Amino acid sequence: KSGPLRKQAATLSVKTSTDTHYINMMNNLHLAVILQSFIRMTNSISRLKKLRKSEVARQNVATEILVTERGYKKNLETLKTVYLMPLLQKFPKYLDFAINPLLGEVTVIISYSDLLLSELVGRIEQWSPRQAL
Repeated sequence: KSGPLRKQAATLSVKTSTDTHYINMMNNLHLAVILQSFIRMTNSISRLKKLRKSEVARQNVATEILVTERGYKKNLETLKTVYLMPLLQKFPKYLDFAINPLLGEVTVIISYSDLLLSELVGRIEQWSPRQAL
């Protein structure tokens, strides 16, 4: 009489043990997924911060190039209008051979600087986070 009940109890005990093991395994799996999600999120945030720093640095470099080029062009124009042109007008016979070639070169450099500035301004106005000059 006690034999079938013991078998049934043993089967129930094994089934309960298997269910408990399965539930524990699922809980552990769920925890592992949550942990992986947290690690991925942390890594993503870290990469995003680095990317933002890189984007800001690129923007700063582009702005610095633009500011430097504007200053360079201004200095060239000052050289031409404040020094070379008045000197050539004051001493045309004596300095014509020396100033004219220099004035021509400065004029060419200024026109290239204008071209570079217009390209830089265009690119910076349409700047995107992954833009390259």
